[in-house]
Amino acid sequence: MSGQGTVLSIGSASVSVPSTAHLTGLLLANLQASLGTAHADTAPGSLHGTTTAPVTLPGPTGGGNNALFIPDSDDGLISVPGGYQAVLYQGQGTLTGGTSTQVIVGDLNYSGGAGTVVAGVTSGTVSSPAASSVMDTTAGAMLSFAGGSSSVTSGAAGQTIQLDGGANMVWLTDTSGGAAGTVFANGAGQPGGNWVSMVGGASGEFLGGGSVASSVFGGTGSDTVIAGSQVLYTGGGGNNLFVGGTGMSTVYGAANETIYSGAGGGVYSLAANSSDFVVAHGGAASSSMAADTVMLGSGTVMSVVWGNSNENMAIGAPTNATGALVVAYGTNDSIALANTTTSGVMNNEIVMWNANFGQSAFTGNTTLTGSDAGHDIFVMFGNLTQFGSTAEAAHTIVINNWQSSDLLNLSAGYSAADVQTAQQAIAAGNTQFTLADGTTVQLNGAAKPGVNQIYHQ
Repeated sequence: MSGQGTVLSIGSASVSVPSTAHLTGLLLANLQASLGTAHADTAPGSLHGTTTAPVTLPGPTGGGNNALFIPDSDDGLISVPGGYQAVLYQGQGTLTGGTSTQVIVGDLNYSGGAGTVVAGVTSGTVSSPAASSVMDTTAGAMLSFAGGSSSVTSGAAGQTIQLDGGANMVWLTDTSGGAAGTVFANGAGQPGGNWVSMVGGASGEFLGGGSVASSVFGGTGSDTVIAGSQVLYTGGGGNNLFVGGTGMSTVYGAANETIYSGAGGGVYSLAANSSDFVVAHGGAASSSMAADTVMLGSGTVMSVVWGNSNENMAIGAPTNATGALVVAYGTNDSIALANTTTSGVMNNEIVMWNANFGQSAFTGNTTLTGSDAGHDIFVMFGNLTQFGSTAEAAHTIVINNWQSSDLLNLSAGYSAADVQTAQQAIAAGNTQFTLADGTTVQLNGAAKPGVNQIYHQ
């Protein structure tokens, strides 16, 4: 209900989380079902532990499932006793120890090997909890945080970390190379958002949700980052997957990246000599075109970049970069390559396929802007029925910034007669011609197209 939290009750004591803490609320509900009938003990109060003499608490007094409530008045370093399935603590001390079969719940600081930790909850209220600090060393552990500002260190493989809002800092530090650690970021974002570092040897996964804005730093393993909303991602080693979200994201690639832009668009800077595959998201309509910027990496490896319907993409490159293989996919697609001025003999290869698959045009009305350096090859394929496509309706391909070193290849699906049509138009002083399938091509630039720049292969 509005204004209430999800409550975990064992015996006469209870803890609750804000109603907006969806993931943590579901976890507490499951714990309630499994631990709600546990025998409950309350530890002695007013105990004060130190780093040399931590508080030692008694073991359970009942049989079966047992829960331990530690009073808030206990503080300092508190050693978690064995035998309890659940330990609840809301005080200012630090819990240590625990086993993979135990659940630690509270507005707490914790360091140990519990199998489940639910942190950042406030007893009997739905107010925002204080900051929590948790470091867990059990492989496959579940660590869940209900708001607040938490500091989380995942010290083993395959852990799952749930962040229900707040501004959190997470380190995935496992170096075993085992199962990937997974971070779920849910709820409303806070100033600064989440900060996630995948510094370990294992692969990492980040799954964003709600309106969370996060900064994610990849590790040496292969990372998967699903933005959800808005993410600043710095890639690490391995082969990484990034999927953009509803907000504008920024990616700094450091390895081999596969990037699917989100509805909010993004800026993608690719690493030197990395093998990259970038697919634009596009917009829902021409009035809501998505905007993406792709900066190619330096070196000799050619990146593959796809457009999409209602997409406005700009592709740039440093002077020592190889150009891109660009696939003009969708309709109302605008792709600008003017700033890919590289030192290579061939700059970019742009591929178009003038055919329909179902109700969708593979390449519809498209505007392309070639490189200032020239040496671009524009390759057009006509309809190829052997691939199950159908002829596309008449449409227009506009190629701006045409250079004297550019080439237009009317390839498979076209014929020598189509080339002759184009060359005759060019020889007559025209820069626009219509091919046999109804596709109109317009070549605009300071350089007048030459008949030898259009060929069939």
